Amino acid sequence: MKKIIFLAFVLSSLAVAKAQIVVKGQVRNSTYKPIAGASVKLATDTVGSVTDSLGNFVFSTLKTGDVTVVASLLGYKTDSVVVKLIAKTVYSLIILKDVNQQLNTVQIQTRKAFNPPNQELSHGMITTAIAPGAAADVTAAMQVFPGAAPIANETGFFVRGGHANETLIVFDGMVVKNAFGSKLPDLANRSRFSAFLFDKTNFTTSGYSAMYGQALSSVLTMDTRDLPPASSTEFAIINLGLGVARTERFKNSSLTIGANYYNFSPYHQLVKQNTLWKDDPKQYQTSLNYKHKLKKGTFKAFVDYSDTELSFDIINPNTSTSDLLKNRNKNLYINTNYQGQLSHYWKIYFGTAYNKTTEQGDFGNSPYFQNDDLLQQKLMFTASILGAIPLRMGAEYFYNERKEGINNKERGYTDLLSAAFTELDANLLPQLSLNLGFRTEYSRYMDKVNASPRIAAIYNPTKDHKFTASYGQYLQKPDDSFLAVSNQLNFEKNIQYAIDYEFPLKRRLVKLAAYHKKYSDLTKITTPFFSGFQAYGPPLDIQSVKATGSGFANGFELFFKDKESVRYAEYFVSYSWVNTKRNFIDYAMFATPTFAPKHTLNANFQKFSNKLTWIFAVNYAYNHGRTYFNPNNAALMGDKVKDFHNLSASISHIPRWGKTWSSISLNVNNILGFKQVYGYRYAFSGVQRIPVLPTAKRSVLLSLLVNLDGQDYNR
Repeated sequence: MKKIIFLAFVLSSLAVAKAQIVVKGQVRNSTYKPIAGASVKLATDTVGSVTDSLGNFVFSTLKTGDVTVVASLLGYKTDSVVVKLIAKTVYSLIILKDVNQQLNTVQIQTRKAFNPPNQELSHGMITTAIAPGAAADVTAAMQVFPGAAPIANETGFFVRGGHANETLIVFDGMVVKNAFGSKLPDLANRSRFSAFLFDKTNFTTSGYSAMYGQALSSVLTMDTRDLPPASSTEFAIINLGLGVARTERFKNSSLTIGANYYNFSPYHQLVKQNTLWKDDPKQYQTSLNYKHKLKKGTFKAFVDYSDTELSFDIINPNTSTSDLLKNRNKNLYINTNYQGQLSHYWKIYFGTAYNKTTEQGDFGNSPYFQNDDLLQQKLMFTASILGAIPLRMGAEYFYNERKEGINNKERGYTDLLSAAFTELDANLLPQLSLNLGFRTEYSRYMDKVNASPRIAAIYNPTKDHKFTASYGQYLQKPDDSFLAVSNQLNFEKNIQYAIDYEFPLKRRLVKLAAYHKKYSDLTKITTPFFSGFQAYGPPLDIQSVKATGSGFANGFELFFKDKESVRYAEYFVSYSWVNTKRNFIDYAMFATPTFAPKHTLNANFQKFSNKLTWIFAVNYAYNHGRTYFNPNNAALMGDKVKDFHNLSASISHIPRWGKTWSSISLNVNNILGFKQVYGYRYAFSGVQRIPVLPTAKRSVLLSLLVNLDGQDYNR
């Protein structure tokens, strides 16, 4: 009997061994040198291996058919190939690109200790530890890094002397037309998306990829997470509202449905406001997020809808009375995309996105409206030429419609913008590589074609030192309100030269950058009185437009990060200097715009408990006094407000009881109560003026987030 059992065991073992397929191969870098210590495994399994000193790996699996083999290592971009498991032994070559060979970007990656399993409630506290004053707003957190300017009374993201409309917002590869709330006078609205949605967020500072266009200064990309490891339910209570989300994790997919309600009234009763609110802001928001892991790729679908309503008085310096501004904003954003493997060397990306925003209100008893529609489709292929040289090429089109009006006056336009692009990474020497890109676009409404060549040389004398020299031409259409007046305009243009140097200093990170930007074909407008085209809500009375504006921006940046000196702590210091002048919109001469402070400094310190259950962060922000319009000064924008100072702090506790995850956070902005003035609004006579102040002297955000974890599929 024992012999029979032993024989059965041997036979079954042989059967299993016979069914197994050996996967072996090599992992190399873009110069074809072997990479040791890289993790290699199947995308749908924990089976895998680690490469040896020659970059070789080997493991066996019982799976058959097409599978995805994934290779990853810190300092390299994770990559994968699809192999067909039909033979007893399958060989695979995987090329990993060094992170240091990418164009210079600033990136936020959320710390694992902060990550709940779901991470998709719209008021996560991830960015609290990055920038306490940001209060979980992704774009606000980015403003602590070099190149960005915190313009606290205007909505949007301002980079290297550029206006907010010069930064493109990209969600999983697709454009977001209206990523922020309404652009209203003296109010800086938050971005619409939760910090918990994204695996990483970065914005370019020295030019951006030819994959993207329609941005003169920068591209802010936000990439969402893959499948969550488990089903879960989340509840959130903050001093501004409530939220709930439910995630169902299936074997190869997940579905998250969430809803939030914000009402600022209770908070405004406790914290004194400078803004003269009539109807405190209220918002209803709901979202759906679906992800499906297929055999050769991943499909994602995201839908977000919000409805926001508010009203407040604006003091009129001409009459010393106030004008009531009412505003209601409804926004719908839909994003579907697929990323997958076509063959061993070819990958595909296809996406469709739709953004619809309807805005209506009253300003001083004058009804106004503004409606935006943007439909985008994008197709891109990525290949590895000769097994090592990355090549990207693709095409996209944008259908854009704008309608706006005030009282009985209306205007609008419709355009179809088509684009094609290609990009190649070429390694000339083991330490030297080139990034070559070209993009061309055609606007049917303007009946104009543009061409955008871009090149970057990246030199790595050692693994930790990187020099980048870049040149690029960046173009975008004029503002929609200008195009609604006339189609006889040009693509606005910016030519940028930049040099970056990144190196370690006793295991600390140092980044230096310098750049020069030259603007041309900027839009000039004629208005009844000077506006500066600031965010004043209702559409402007624009009497004529032409493409004769120009400008320049020169700058220097420094970034220093230290994770070594203090145990369980890290800190960084960022500094930006920019000298810029423009003659555009309704400027009468060259002047420094209000959105470009000459000096900007941020110092950020974070301290963690040894088990990362407590996080304390403090941030000091400074910028040189911003310019403002004074009709009594013959020099346009010749006056400046006093320097801006802000000290913010946050403390977060992240307890865990079994599968229940929670976060309790307190975030206080402008703790020391610095008196901040953003500018002045003058009467036509130049005698009376009203200061532009923050909405409140201080702001406080208190939050409780609870995650109830369910079944774990991460096996």
